[in-house]
Amino acid sequence: MNSCKFEFHPEYWEGAADRVRQPEPCPYPTLGDTDYCAFHSADVVSMLYSSRQELQRVYKETIRQVGRIKLLGCTVLYLDFQDLQEVVDLDEPISIGYSTFNHKIDLSQMKFDDNVNISGCNIPSLIIQNSTLSEYLNLWDSSVAVFDLSKTEIRGDSHFENTTFGTATFNNTTFHGTASFCEQEPEDATIKEVSEEIGKRGAEFALPANFLGTEFKNLAIFSGVNFNTTAIFSDAIFRLGGSFKRVKAKVGMHFGSARFLGRVDFSEASLGYTGFNSAHFEDVIRFEDVTFGGQFPPYLTTSISNHITAEGIQSSMNYASACQKAMRNHFYAFLASQMWDLSASFAGSRPDDYFYFENVSATSPIEFTQLSFDYLALSAEIHRHRRDAISLEGANINRGELIVKDADKTRYQLSHATLGAVDLGWPNGESAFNNLYIADTRFDGFDFSNYRRSLIDSDWIIDGVALKQNDQEPLKRETTYSKAKAGAAQQGDTHSESNFLIRERRFRRERYISDIKSVDSYKDKLKLGVNIISNYLYDISCEYGENPRRILSWSISSIFIFSFVYWLTKEIIIEKKNLVIQINTQQSIEYLNFSLQAFTSFFLPGNLAPEAPIIHFISSIESFIGAFLTALFVATIVRTIER
Repeated sequence: MNSCKFEFHPEYWEGAADRVRQPEPCPYPTLGDTDYCAFHSADVVSMLYSSRQELQRVYKETIRQVGRIKLLGCTVLYLDFQDLQEVVDLDEPISIGYSTFNHKIDLSQMKFDDNVNISGCNIPSLIIQNSTLSEYLNLWDSSVAVFDLSKTEIRGDSHFENTTFGTATFNNTTFHGTASFCEQEPEDATIKEVSEEIGKRGAEFALPANFLGTEFKNLAIFSGVNFNTTAIFSDAIFRLGGSFKRVKAKVGMHFGSARFLGRVDFSEASLGYTGFNSAHFEDVIRFEDVTFGGQFPPYLTTSISNHITAEGIQSSMNYASACQKAMRNHFYAFLASQMWDLSASFAGSRPDDYFYFENVSATSPIEFTQLSFDYLALSAEIHRHRRDAISLEGANINRGELIVKDADKTRYQLSHATLGAVDLGWPNGESAFNNLYIADTRFDGFDFSNYRRSLIDSDWIIDGVALKQNDQEPLKRETTYSKAKAGAAQQGDTHSESNFLIRERRFRRERYISDIKSVDSYKDKLKLGVNIISNYLYDISCEYGENPRRILSWSISSIFIFSFVYWLTKEIIIEKKNLVIQINTQQSIEYLNFSLQAFTSFFLPGNLAPEAPIIHFISSIESFIGAFLTALFVATIVRTIER
């Protein structure tokens, strides 16, 4: 048996030197009287054998004589791999490199006990369904129009570096080893080199990539991968975590109900319109320097695409085309219809560990509603003219930080949320709370004393209503400041507690004013009117018992005012003298002394025309006011001391 004279020299094939270290001889026998085997005599084979059956017979007989598949640098017209199982030893590695196939490769329902290596090939269709690979699966530097790796178990590592996929399906496949879709780092690489170089030569997916129910038992490395439309990872499991660093998804990604049991890194990625609805993050997750969103939300694809075509807007045509392809995927179409205008949605997800979402930019709102964070580091901007917000409505943030870098691009919606030991960061010239929309928010461990200067500058307004030009109902604002007061009291911050109580009571008065306009009963109107007046008097007299200095000011003012009234009454009314104001020091002191004594006693002091009933009446009024203000002053002082 003469051997084929073809010898594969890696230096003559682009990229082959990285995969093949030395020249490789062809193991197959020659075809007839030629010097080459059937796989390296494509012209002869195509002339001699025209039917698929004849081609299969020739190729099968060629492989039978060696018992293994090793195809390098050839063009294969037709080869049914399923029909080769009886002539191939699957305990031997399968090597296919730098070849072109005119028909699909079907390796389904097979058990491979050695490596399967495919590199530098052009393949119209590669199907590996319901198979078991005991060792490595390597698909390098290739172009595969249709790739289906469904319901397959791969016990070794898998590598898909620098491969371009058309339609790609990995549904319900289990990767026991590392699954890498980019260049492997050298074993002697430093940490810095790994960080800088990771994501080189990443795979590319021209059409939607499906990883539904895929289980990654080891690391999943998608760094630097390009998804030209979308990728679906619904119900996928990442047991040791993974890396999506520098991933680019032109339209978006779908991680619905995915489970991340290990650390996952999405840093420097461009994720489009992506949903993590009901995902479970059991370890640290990082979204640092990530971009979300796109030119327009995918659910608007049909209407906007028609407009783009009609107007001939070239810059948007590629994006619109990618959106159309993505929306043909039912899973992503459903996600897009649920997300609407959101750039990213984490609704229903469970972050159990540190959640880093820093230096993130988006083109529309981001949703974290009803989530519970043990630690959240959040710094995000929305680059759109509308006043969109990062929604944390109903969220529970135990620890973390909320950072505002640009007051015009960041809004945090915190209504009905719970803030624990959270630190705030804000730009110079702004209030710490200007960009926080706080409504019915609970504070459990939040330290207002850290923001005393900012609170004073903003007159203790924390709900961001003034900035947003968005009116809340007085009842909601009253509840907001009541909860802020309770949060400050929990921390022992009596100064903040006092100021929030004042705001709470003032918004209660606004609620009374709002209610009086809506009730029809005169009895209810009268009751509300009394409440408004008493609330107002309580405010101006002592700021609801929180300001003893104001009571002291009122008391001193009352003494001086009544001393003038006594002078006016005696000189003008009783003695009927002409109104001529002259300063008489001794007389002034007598009137002040009389007023002071009347203020501090219910008995008529001195002998200032005691027979005049009007003096009795005025003195009684002053005595009542004095007793009331004195009692109020004592109560306020006691309240302050108790705090």
